[in-house]
Amino acid sequence: MPDSSNTLGKAPDAEARRVSLSLSVDEAHAARIAATLTEAMAELRQQPGVETFEFSEKPDGATRRFRIALGVRDMAESDANPLDRLAAEMGADPHVTASTAQCRAKPANPAPPAQKVPAFWKRWTVSMIAVYPALIGLVYGLSPVTANMPKPISLFIVALLLTGLNARYLVPFLNRHLQGWLFK
Repeated sequence: MPDSSNTLGKAPDAEARRVSLSLSVDEAHAARIAATLTEAMAELRQQPGVETFEFSEKPDGATRRFRIALGVRDMAESDANPLDRLAAEMGADPHVTASTAQCRAKPANPAPPAQKVPAFWKRWTVSMIAVYPALIGLVYGLSPVTANMPKPISLFIVALLLTGLNARYLVPFLNRHLQGWLFK
């Protein structure tokens, strides 16, 4: 019966892994090895758990380099590398140098580091320091312009200017200058 924390029956350290096989082949034997690799790649693509498949081939002087890389899910560190058998077969050829590698796959989108958030009462205090003086200044400063307007319209004009001032100038200014206190 599988452990409840591990419903797939895989080892606890099972996770996505990247495995690769690198081959260095004499140029004279490259076509033969390429044909063998083509057959082997068809089999590798069908293996369970293989999520990604990459193949590259490039000339390197008198040799040709081949590289196969697989992204394999649910593979424990103790599991056999799916490319080991192919590496053993290729390594038996005197004209081929083979090496395999296995590593943990990096997450596609690593989580950004958590940012420290100031205490609520400190954020509230900064907001009050920004809003109250600006509100008083705008109400009294705009009173000659808004005196004959209906109250909802005059309040809208004050709110429009106040939110713009706060968002663009006052709160960023206060956050920069009070940063040491905010994050204590």
